Amino acid sequence: SAVTETEEFKSLRRLALASLGRNVLHFQRLEAQLKLLVVFCDFEASQNEFAAAHKESTECIRKKTMGTVVNQLHEQLYGKPAEPEISGAITAAHISFQFRVDADPAYLDQQKKRLTDLVSERNELIHHDLASFDPTSAENCRHWITRLDEQNERILFQLKAVEQLIQTGKETVQALVAFMNSEE
Repeated sequence: SAVTETEEFKSLRRLALASLGRNVLHFQRLEAQLKLLVVFCDFEASQNEFAAAHKESTECIRKKTMGTVVNQLHEQLYGKPAEPEISGAITAAHISFQFRVDADPAYLDQQKKRLTDLVSERNELIHHDLASFDPTSAENCRHWITRLDEQNERILFQLKAVEQLIQTGKETVQALVAFMNSEE
């Protein structure tokens, strides 16, 4: 005879699947914001090539894995500013932008570990752990919901931190543009 599922169990399974989808979505958002921040950390181009250079930087970073992006971001965002690469005579306006955060080394190590751990968790979740998800078991669904809720809090914490850095960078650029357009 076919096993009839209770409404309570169907609801539990829906919640487990929704929690899984939510985490995957939040991991993707975090990855996209990290990539945006990497592009933002170091940017250099002549005024004429600005749009093309930005598009090229964005395309290049888009293909990188989240783990590679986290390592690159850590080196750039918390590292020393690079020397501008200008060769020959400058014939057009040249734009060079570097965004850095000066922070306590212990905090930086902790921050890198948090992001690196999330990258590992994301990879484990997608590539390995999903095989152990059993949508026919109420106990398994409850376990996954608890695990995914806890993980989601950490993803959102990092997402908020990265979005705040991006906002700070944008405000800095806007203030710079406003100053350049002013009469001062």
